[in-house]
Amino acid sequence: MSDLGRLLSADLVEEIERLVDGRIAEALASHEKGSESSWLSIPEAAEYLRVSQSTIARMLKQRRVRSTYVGRRRLVRRSDLDQQSG
Repeated sequence: MSDLGRLLSADLVEEIERLVDGRIAEALASHEKGSESSWLSIPEAAEYLRVSQSTIARMLKQRRVRSTYVGRRRLVRRSDLDQQSG
């Protein structure tokens, strides 16, 4: 269990996870409607650069590309990927 999970009640943690999952679903839905996001998931980043997900993971480990977490999803900036492919 995470530090946050030890500090908060199980119900509160579940509610936070539900809200985060909802926000992610909303963001993905708007992305699918054609609004190009500046953030990509690892599979999307791999497809964008036409490389494997392992290559993206290696780039992250080598700190050639920065990432952030939204809920449980790890996201990378499209602009960072553009710099790598440029």
